Amino acid sequence: MAISHNGRFGFVTNHPLGFTDDPDAKAEDGPNAVTVIDLVSRNPRVIEQIELPPYPVMADIHPDGRRVLVGGGHFFHVLMVNEKTKKVSVARYEFPLFITGFDVSPSGSRIIATGTESPRKNGNLFVAWDAAVHTFEWVKGSIRYQGKVGDGEFTKPLNGPFSPRFGPTGKRAFVLNGLGLSPRGELDDLVVIDLSGEKPCVSDLVRQL
Repeated sequence: MAISHNGRFGFVTNHPLGFTDDPDAKAEDGPNAVTVIDLVSRNPRVIEQIELPPYPVMADIHPDGRRVLVGGGHFFHVLMVNEKTKKVSVARYEFPLFITGFDVSPSGSRIIATGTESPRKNGNLFVAWDAAVHTFEWVKGSIRYQGKVGDGEFTKPLNGPFSPRFGPTGKRAFVLNGLGLSPRGELDDLVVIDLSGEKPCVSDLVRQL
């Protein structure tokens, strides 16, 4: 869930079936959608539920406090709610990358995302094998792909990255690595990414967290 900076609106994402594309699975967990809620009224109520392509995994508020970024699957969606009419507008951006998590920079000009170019394995879309970290540029509400984050001086430092977060200046990002599914005796690493150069790359690792 994300909440607008004025506390007026909430945005809740839903994706069914745990990312499976099993043809025998039943859509018991609701639609791929984002639900917009009026949080100011005494009894919070749904303003609108917007169905989206698979699989909207999370929402994040742009630093301007008004635009909302919803990401997941092959898409980023930018939502805006008209304060007077409560109508929701949606702009959609599609990429060949399958997005599993993301964060917006403090300046609002950049997005860092985890994802994979080959999302399917044994019919399951949740485990991000061959996953990497990617950066996007956000200019005037339009999202453009920049590129893949390099390994730096490390040998294959990324193996299941997830939950990326920008540092307070936007010059570094921190990414958990291992999908939270590390085998017994192994813990996830924290990967530090330097975003200050022309080609972002891994600059440090904090092992076994």
